[in-house]
Amino acid sequence: MKQAQAYPIPDKKQLIAPLQGRYWLPNLVGHFLKLEQWQEDYNTHRPHSALGNLTPREFAEKRMMDKLAA
Repeated sequence: MKQAQAYPIPDKKQLIAPLQGRYWLPNLVGHFLKLEQWQEDYNTHRPHSALGNLTPREFAEKRMMDKLAA
């Protein structure tokens, strides 16, 4: 005897339908490239207040130099 689901499981089409046209990613490669570009900019050119207004790369370099000097 089958046991009833505690909640209805939506059909795949019902899940995908609202995403089509607005959020559907037709070109994944292009989106991954944009994400890589953003990540590169975020980690190399964008200062962060939590890091003393240094970029993450500058902060890592400064920290490495401080360790070598100690």
